[in-house]
Amino acid sequence: MRPGFIVVSLLAMLLVYVILYWASLAMPKSLIESWNATKPRPVFEPVLNYQMFIIWLTSPFNAYEALILHYPPWLYFMVSVVVPTVVFAMEVIIALLASEYVLGRSVLNELFLCHSFALAFVASYMTSLIVWIGYGKPSFGTSIYTEYMFAATVYVAVISTRDLTKRLMVSKNTPAKVYIGAVMMLASVAICLAAVLLFIPPVPLTHIIELIPRTHIVGLIPIVTLLMMCHKGIIKLCPKAT
Repeated sequence: MRPGFIVVSLLAMLLVYVILYWASLAMPKSLIESWNATKPRPVFEPVLNYQMFIIWLTSPFNAYEALILHYPPWLYFMVSVVVPTVVFAMEVIIALLASEYVLGRSVLNELFLCHSFALAFVASYMTSLIVWIGYGKPSFGTSIYTEYMFAATVYVAVISTRDLTKRLMVSKNTPAKVYIGAVMMLASVAICLAAVLLFIPPVPLTHIIELIPRTHIVGLIPIVTLLMMCHKGIIKLCPKAT
């Protein structure tokens, strides 16, 4: 494993994202106003015009989501992009170390981080398109990227620790390493979730289901599909787990 390669990849990914994110603010506000003025429409009757196409084209990195939610764009970017990406990168590093020194089997490769970054964009575009077709106008913002990173983090944790019990029973040399790795994985997920939840206004528990955005639920469809395709080897992101 080359930690330097992963760190450089992480910085490059964040640099690309931040450039696209801030560039999206140059988009005329009239486009967002047009999107906002568009009322929901029946399924398979999407609004087809250049405004909606531009919004869809910028959907994975559109910073106007932060302004609509009344958050500073830089803060929203840190919470929804930087934190999940860094935590996911840490998870990948832990999984690679576990593969090399503890598990004795290949779980991921060093390009998994870069490929997951690309798939997060694909999931965002797919979600926006589904919402566009089903709701009349495309969705936009970094939230689906965040959701994908959460899901990918959990996926890596699962495939890296699923034989943890067996390893603890048969090995006297690696339990501490495996235990530390598993704890760090779970802690990483918890830190990421906590960082996001801190910025969500408290709501009564009985109203949480009503307030869950439809887009986030729809986003689970492409996210789970892409991760399953990766796991089954249909998308060649990593060696098939054994």
